[in-house]
Amino acid sequence: MVIDAFRCGARGVVFRDEPIEILGKAIHAVYQGQIWANSEIMRFLVEALSRALPMRFREGHGIELLSKREVDVVRLVAEGLANKDIALQLGLSEHTVRNYLFPCI
Repeated sequence: MVIDAFRCGARGVVFRDEPIEILGKAIHAVYQGQIWANSEIMRFLVEALSRALPMRFREGHGIELLSKREVDVVRLVAEGLANKDIALQLGLSEHTVRNYLFPCI
């Protein structure tokens, strides 16, 4: 459930049995752009990430499905970056990032 919560956009996790003061601190931290998770949750997430398979961008015969730039954009999206942040990091316009994400077919 913790992994699913973060995949769905959660930026913090608090257990029910933690003191109410922790919930307040978590809300404040997330509001400031931080991630909130205790050491038990962080250990679990790191272990899960270490077991995760790398993303593959090839079809069944090994042919590359995406260009290098498309892969760069997809990886940053998977990390949770917004289009604006992706554009800044890759030196692109936000419009170009959107074009990579939603190509005309």
